[in-house]
Amino acid sequence: MTPTLRKQTAVRFAALALAVAAAFVGPARADAVRVNGIWQPGCRVVGSDGVVLRYVDPQGRDRRRPLTEVQGVRLDAYPDYHDGVDLVQQGQDLLALRPLKAALAAAQGREEWLAADVAERLAALHDRAGDGAAAASVYLSSAARNPAAAFLDTPPLTSVAALPEALRTALRPRLARVLRDTSDPAAAVSLELLEQSVVTGNAPETPADADAPRQRLPLAIAVPRTPDGPAYPADAAVLLPQRLPRSPAADLLMAGEPDAAAAAADAALVARLSDEALFLRGVARLQSAQRSSSVAGHKDAALDFLRVVTLFPKSAYAGPALVEAARALLALREPEAAAALLEEARPRLNPQDAPRYHSLRNRMTAEP
Repeated sequence: MTPTLRKQTAVRFAALALAVAAAFVGPARADAVRVNGIWQPGCRVVGSDGVVLRYVDPQGRDRRRPLTEVQGVRLDAYPDYHDGVDLVQQGQDLLALRPLKAALAAAQGREEWLAADVAERLAALHDRAGDGAAAASVYLSSAARNPAAAFLDTPPLTSVAALPEALRTALRPRLARVLRDTSDPAAAVSLELLEQSVVTGNAPETPADADAPRQRLPLAIAVPRTPDGPAYPADAAVLLPQRLPRSPAADLLMAGEPDAAAAAADAALVARLSDEALFLRGVARLQSAQRSSSVAGHKDAALDFLRVVTLFPKSAYAGPALVEAARALLALREPEAAAALLEEARPRLNPQDAPRYHSLRNRMTAEP
């Protein structure tokens, strides 16, 4: 095969991938819920009262699950929410402020239950930092919107009690208005505890409920891509990145459920077109095709890998995607097209960054 023909073959497949990729529509809501260890992509989370999660499953059925039975929730329309919670879990409270404030602004007026959840986290963050004025402001603003009482059950008592008397005195009229307008007795109890902190300058003891602690909304946190690109294990049927993005598709792939993983990646791609989601869907489709010897499945997988290269030419996934596309084309008895893609992959595979894909490509081309 001449270099010119190789190039034409590669370009032909890349153009086909681009044409199919152009059919993607704009962003749409695509949530996912993990119940009994299984991710359900394509859901729509309706809300939560801090105790029960309400969502519509992919079949359009209304579901209610206690948060104690839910292992993960992913809200792809609110990436700042996930980023902020991730930073808090890492102990980076200061860095978490910006994304959590952005998530609060995005949720208010749209999904008040989520705004209440974010506000509770923000108030707790300020409380830990000893910023009683900021903690009280966030908490009272949330309380004034009448959220479910569970979102108010951790008032910022310590930091507010530590405020100078003048600041505590200035808080009293606002707190009195919110307490007067609160119709939920359980919410009133939390506000009265805060009132004691404001009036006395001492944080009161909260009623213990050790037998039934409240479960917070569980989250599937997206892991940021590392600067040196993904790393790859040696003994996978289809080589998966070790540092997979923590997503429904990745979890299902690792659980050996490629069909469900492909559906989860579909949902993620509707929400946001990304190199990682395209690569994961290609992996899922290739695994399914290998199990069923599906010609159409191998074609779909090859197109997904070529979309990665075409739409994200500088991505760390581009080189591995070319190798995986070549594997799919070899299964389709297209050795010349596969060879063209492997040749194109040569400069894109750094043996330090992706050593096993580099070795796999060499083995496929019988190069040393």
